[in-house]
Amino acid sequence: MPINETPTWTRASSSNEASVVSVRWRHATALAALLICSDAAAAGGTPPPSTNDITGVFYWELLNAPMQFLTRIWREPDGTLRATSDNLARGNWNTPVSSVFENHRDMRLEFEWGGFLKGTLNPDGSKLDCHYVAGDMDFPFAMDRVDPARFSPDPELTYAPGPGLDDSSQLCGFWNGTLDWNGVKLRQVLRIGRAVDGRVLARLDLPDQGEKRIPITTLERTNASVRLASKSWGIVYSGEFAAASNELRLRFEMGTKNGRVVFHRTEKPWTTGEFATESSLPPSQRHPLDGVWEGPMDQQSLVLRMRLRLRSKPDGQLEAIQSMADDSGSIPTPAMKVEFRSPRLRCEWITGYMNRSSFQATLDTTGRRLNGVFEDSGNLMPVALTRVGPPSGASTANSSVSKPSQP
Repeated sequence: MPINETPTWTRASSSNEASVVSVRWRHATALAALLICSDAAAAGGTPPPSTNDITGVFYWELLNAPMQFLTRIWREPDGTLRATSDNLARGNWNTPVSSVFENHRDMRLEFEWGGFLKGTLNPDGSKLDCHYVAGDMDFPFAMDRVDPARFSPDPELTYAPGPGLDDSSQLCGFWNGTLDWNGVKLRQVLRIGRAVDGRVLARLDLPDQGEKRIPITTLERTNASVRLASKSWGIVYSGEFAAASNELRLRFEMGTKNGRVVFHRTEKPWTTGEFATESSLPPSQRHPLDGVWEGPMDQQSLVLRMRLRLRSKPDGQLEAIQSMADDSGSIPTPAMKVEFRSPRLRCEWITGYMNRSSFQATLDTTGRRLNGVFEDSGNLMPVALTRVGPPSGASTANSSVSKPSQP
């Protein structure tokens, strides 16, 4: 039976008000954004002895994404309930929930951006029948109770190559490569390492698309042939390991999208950390839009805060780096293209799923507000950004620039 909308709830989160719930908007749905977050404090959880107890570890899938999650609910010694969620598809673990409520066999998880998850434990305690609600959105799904021993957090890896010529461990290390897709160059990073138990595991970073630690679920090597795949993302790499030149020469496939990428072993994997700093130019030489802009991104009552850093280049043009202001782990993502024809600004990105997103806005007469729309896979979200950094001293009416050059 669905949970009643107006029960007398017992507030179970009294000392966790300062928990930071990290969330980034993703194109899949608002429900996908619910749990695609930064790393946070680790938490535990075990299946309860009673079928009336909502604590435990629950597995569920977002079928239209497709993604897999674990939600852990446990009780502190003082009776306070806590909850975290893991996104298995993206390798994000232990994301905290801001508040947990219970009413007998019913539970409710609340999130700082306004959405909530409500569920009712079935008679034998094996699953929670749930809904995620945010504004007009209501997504039903089931959370199955599982043995936490089946799942483990992302293990620590060592990246020194192994000695075997035909051993996948010889591929251990950091690999930087550039995918040329429809004329756009996108940086990719493979991290291949050995776990303590001897397994060779791989993770994929897409620094130009705002993604990191995507789990590679298949890693196969037969002589020079190499195949890597991420089941949840539908990504497949196939090709060869050129030992003499220390290269992985691979074909990238993601559904109907494909391209070639050559990975080179490196000591310094690419990141987007360099985009988190301000322009090195003196204020008098900066573009008038240079600075940090923040504001709400509203989609059906799911309100997130977008941060846009517009940074001047020495040639007087702009580069744009987007992140989420309410997500401490949000990855700064550089725009592939930036155009400014006063008073209009347009920025374009390539998402992790190889779709295009854009932000189009008009600068108001005060020069401190950008009113516009963020478009992501057909979703239109009104955005109003206000300058939160100091204005620049330069004056440039028109500017266009492609994404930052590769390091």
